[in-house]
Amino acid sequence: MSRRVRENVTETVRIPIQMLSNGTVAMENGERLPRIRPGTLGDLVLPAHSVDSPAIVEALNESASIPLLFEGEQVWVRLMSRSPSADGLVRFEDDAPHPKMVGHQFAAVMLEGDVKLITRGTKRGQLAGC
Repeated sequence: MSRRVRENVTETVRIPIQMLSNGTVAMENGERLPRIRPGTLGDLVLPAHSVDSPAIVEALNESASIPLLFEGEQVWVRLMSRSPSADGLVRFEDDAPHPKMVGHQFAAVMLEGDVKLITRGTKRGQLAGC
């Protein structure tokens, strides 16, 4: 009887590791790493001072500020109202600018400053406030 394993891509496992003197990676206790499926993507997080190349550390930590939305632009913000007839809110139905907006209430907001995406190397980007 074959049992099908359901993969959960949001579940992760943290494996404490160490670099051995021969240049191989092992589990923190010195045991071999478990077999990892080919094609698996993940992150190796290390203290920056442990990487021998300052140029690589600098490249992996390079920061950028990328304009995403601009002052004066109108954006729609989804709001949850306790009152079915909340003043100033728009409930989209078939005329929604995006299918995921159907049936929800939104308020139009005019940006008073630019919204920028701040990136730093391979870390997740963050929005800068405006």
